[in-house]
Amino acid sequence: MAVAKIETLIGHGTGFAISRRYVITNRHVVGSAGRVTVRFGRLTLSGEVVYRSKTIDMAVIRVKAAPHWLPLACDSGNMIGRQVRVIGYPSQLGLQITRGWTTGWYRGHLMLTAQILPGSSGSPVLHRGRVVGLIFAGIGTRIGFGTFIPHGFNLAVKISRVCGELRKHNFIRWDRHYAA
Repeated sequence: MAVAKIETLIGHGTGFAISRRYVITNRHVVGSAGRVTVRFGRLTLSGEVVYRSKTIDMAVIRVKAAPHWLPLACDSGNMIGRQVRVIGYPSQLGLQITRGWTTGWYRGHLMLTAQILPGSSGSPVLHRGRVVGLIFAGIGTRIGFGTFIPHGFNLAVKISRVCGELRKHNFIRWDRHYAA
């Protein structure tokens, strides 16, 4: 399992391992926390937040040893009209996999039709087994405590932007994270 539930003292979200030592999630998931709990299924690890991007909603967490990790499609090109899957830990539901399509761009972010619920922030967007996006927003209406009606307008940071930040700060190398 490469996808993890990320827990802080004030909330939770999703993240995924990009290597044996690093997990990425959204900056808004970790907030100002220095340490977080990272749960890969039944395996629970302590994680240290080692980087928060100032330009995109991304944070990097260092763990002792992630059991598996996901390949990043760093040069995935135009992803419009592709079928994707999103794996995450929405609130109170456990691990969920949703399917949808990439439909366009909104303010430089990838738009998706896959259902995104609260707690799915930081989830990977997968196309053919490789990560092409990092979920950061589900656009919808909150109609009461824990009740959310999605409008089918969900956003992900394109993975090429994430890869640029990760390379810039030496979290990944080009020869280990590629797209073909």
